[in-house]
Amino acid sequence: MRAFDRQGISPLVVAPEKRVSLTQNRNPFEIAPKRYEYENIDVIRPRYTPLSAKMLPLIGSTHRWTVNNFSRAVLSARPAIEFNPNLIYGHFLMPAGDSALSLAESFESKAVVALGEGSFDRYVSHFGFDKVQNLFTRFWKIVSVSEDIRERCIDQFGVDPDRISVFPNAPDDTRFYPRPRMEMRRKLELPEDKIIIGFVGFFDENKGPHRILKAIESRPDICAVFMGSGSIPLNGPQVLAARRIPHGEVADWLSAVDFYVQPVKTEASSNSMREAAACGLPIVSSDIASNREFLDSSYSTLIDPMDIDQLRTEIVKLADDPQLRDKMSKAALAKSQKSDITARASQILEWLELT
Repeated sequence: MRAFDRQGISPLVVAPEKRVSLTQNRNPFEIAPKRYEYENIDVIRPRYTPLSAKMLPLIGSTHRWTVNNFSRAVLSARPAIEFNPNLIYGHFLMPAGDSALSLAESFESKAVVALGEGSFDRYVSHFGFDKVQNLFTRFWKIVSVSEDIRERCIDQFGVDPDRISVFPNAPDDTRFYPRPRMEMRRKLELPEDKIIIGFVGFFDENKGPHRILKAIESRPDICAVFMGSGSIPLNGPQVLAARRIPHGEVADWLSAVDFYVQPVKTEASSNSMREAAACGLPIVSSDIASNREFLDSSYSTLIDPMDIDQLRTEIVKLADDPQLRDKMSKAALAKSQKSDITARASQILEWLELT
């Protein structure tokens, strides 16, 4: 949205906030949307109640309730929108894309969805194939972050090829650029004499942060910082951090590490890896279609994410060869300079006929 704003679009963001939170004190009866300005962008935060995504006997999918609650929250913000929008833009098919359709229909406007999902199987399992296919048919246009996603939409759901176009993710170069490594380590109180791996993402089986720990357990001189959250506990002397990091601080942490590792099983189009490359980090990740679209051997190594021995070999290779790290770092920066979030935003707006 910041990139769209820089193009003179002046977006208004409706971002529902969880009514119940374990980390924040909140009045559960507060239903009026909260509104504020963030970096010159108007933001409305209506409340909704989320539920777990489970299939229960006799009841069915609880995820349906979450999506419905989210959509009702979005529609509750409608009276606060004092203009008729040209377009409603949802990020990910559910719940935001589904809600964008409902809001657009209330304004008799067009709805667009941006897809970055690694798989649509979860939606199908909770809502059924027909419901998901119907959603795809109702969008005016569809933005895909990878060719792999576009092909799946066409092949699996019959999306009209003329209505879906690929615009790969790009890092925000006003935030993601290299800072002095040792200066960042002192700022973040990280050891200056260790090789440090960076990771950003969910702590789950798909993203695989625990596989990184398994791969480095025999090398106490190699440590890691894990930025994110999830169900898998990450503990031990080699874990320097394992918690959520505010997005505005992620670049400092990336600049403090030596290289980036993400042994992910499925991925649509990793923004975190692009941000890591923009900070000059060599990358070790998975040999999957979406990664092959943008990672190349000049600054990355692709491995089988489930092969711990192979993962260990590539981590150790980088850890023990500072010249190789430096060479790959320069290549990562050179590649990142060709990826411009402002240009991407301009291309999307042109395709959406908003320029």
